[in-house]
Amino acid sequence: AKLVGIFLICANSFLVWHLLVSTTGKYAYASIGTALIILSPQFVDLHSVAMSEPLFTTCILLSLLALIAYWNTDKRLWLLGCGVAIGVAALVRFTAPPLGAAIALGLLLDRRHRLTQRLIDAGIVSAVCALIFAIWAILSAVIIGRVTGRAFGFYGNMDDRAWQTYFNTLMSWLLPSQFPIVVRAALLSIFFIGCLCLLFWHSRSALQQSRDSSAANALLPIVLSFFFLFYMGFVLLACNIEANLTLTGRYGFPAYFTTIIMLTCVPANTAKSHVRAKYTYRAFAGLAVIVLLSHIARTLEKTHKAFENGIGYASPSWLSSPAIQSVRRLPAGSTIYSNGPDAIHFLLRRPADYIPSHVHERTGLEDPANPFRSQVTHLRDLPRAGNIYIVFFDRIDWRFYLASESELVDLLNLKLVDRRRDGRVYKMSRPPLNE
Repeated sequence: AKLVGIFLICANSFLVWHLLVSTTGKYAYASIGTALIILSPQFVDLHSVAMSEPLFTTCILLSLLALIAYWNTDKRLWLLGCGVAIGVAALVRFTAPPLGAAIALGLLLDRRHRLTQRLIDAGIVSAVCALIFAIWAILSAVIIGRVTGRAFGFYGNMDDRAWQTYFNTLMSWLLPSQFPIVVRAALLSIFFIGCLCLLFWHSRSALQQSRDSSAANALLPIVLSFFFLFYMGFVLLACNIEANLTLTGRYGFPAYFTTIIMLTCVPANTAKSHVRAKYTYRAFAGLAVIVLLSHIARTLEKTHKAFENGIGYASPSWLSSPAIQSVRRLPAGSTIYSNGPDAIHFLLRRPADYIPSHVHERTGLEDPANPFRSQVTHLRDLPRAGNIYIVFFDRIDWRFYLASESELVDLLNLKLVDRRRDGRVYKMSRPPLNE
């Protein structure tokens, strides 16, 4: 996992640089744009843990590079590569559809070609990524009996706190939370107004310019602006479909880094004769310096804390956890259930399963195929001749959907075998007489 992480952070850094150099043709612009992306605390955070976002970032960058290569050469082989990258992105993250929609729309706006060819180009990309997803869906249904494993319905439960998290994510693109919220909100508003102005000035001539050889320079910012709108709208829709889903940094980063790419390309390829455009470019240059300094300071602070305290389950506090050490001493071959089976697997390389849950995390409702009562009954019916243990970690307090410790102690007649300052280990004994 560490080698994969190192590879992805190097690959994504290079792909960002290569994309900006190839579209702007100016090393100064490419350097600033690349620094604003790879030195951002969001980029460093996502690449420091084993999650799907770094690979999703790679797929986005590869799809954009393939699209640019097609615009520069008119070879449809690049459209196949673009479709493959989008298809893989759809397997990595559920937020990939906006990418395909934005690229398809960008191909339809390429006025160098007749409408028929544009429709075929968009169809090629759509068909390839749809084929990849369909093959995966069929194999998943055959092998494990389900496709996405997510029920469809409007289960979203965003409240005021979730909306505050959403706006904090956007404001953190520019300034850290230490600044007053009024300053951060005002700067974010000015930033988006400036983006709209730049896109307006760029788009006035972009469609006409796309008739010549500079199609990539003309159309890429428009494609990225479509992606921003589609992506943010899609995530908001997902927040209303899936329960307990909010727009945190991991969901906001694709919109952030593609926006930076767009804002790097527009000034580098747009004429600066317009007075208002000239002042806008200067304002963005000044903002870029402020944001870059903020990124560097925050990233250095996060890096220092990570070096001192570790990250997640790899932190010294987890490595020296008394509860983990207690689990380590359990007999080989024991069956373990816990509110933190991922911690047990990561730290001890021992198999473990989740304790029963009252509701499904993604719907907020009880799972009709495996209700809470059935889960408890399954545990009661396990052979008592073996070693069956239930482990609770105090620091894992965010899994609200799981049964509580006191509840399972009563339902399963659990016997405490080890109490530590950060958790407890129970052993299942014979069922209660009243059951």
